[in-house]
Amino acid sequence: MTVVLISSDNQEVTISERSAAGSNLIMSVLNDENNESVPRIPIPVANYSILSKVVMFLITSTVNPIAPINKPIQPLLESAHLSEWYCNFLKNSHGDYDPAVLLGVLKVAWYMDCPDLIDVCCVKVACWTQDYSPEVVRKMMMMAPLTPEREYQLRLLNKWIFEIKNERESSTMLSLLEQPEES
Repeated sequence: MTVVLISSDNQEVTISERSAAGSNLIMSVLNDENNESVPRIPIPVANYSILSKVVMFLITSTVNPIAPINKPIQPLLESAHLSEWYCNFLKNSHGDYDPAVLLGVLKVAWYMDCPDLIDVCCVKVACWTQDYSPEVVRKMMMMAPLTPEREYQLRLLNKWIFEIKNERESSTMLSLLEQPEES
């Protein structure tokens, strides 16, 4: 059986049920379907480009399963956590990451409930941002500056962050809690 995913820009991407098994959202829709027709599932948080990357990941992880990632993730090099294909997944032709693409894929991975893709994106973000200050990370990820009021709210909601011994790690975690600005 195949499944048709519909992007926010109304383009279709087809994926086999076997590859779609990496998405808990798709599998729950398939389990709820009663008819025999090809399921059409809208993915409103993904444009065609991002949805295609997510589908490419799901197909690849079906034939080349990802090795378990140790948690918590210790930022080092991606290759310490991921095989070559997964290390290069999402890099552009210059060998760099486009923050909008990386965060777009992460957003869709959360929406579609793709645990392996979430893990890969988290490794990439951790390794990519490890050498930057929270201010630089916020700028790279196109995030608005953290106001004192919002910082206070985040501190109240996420007290566990401040149990982290390293002040820099704590500041980085706090700065990443905000969603990036929509472009």
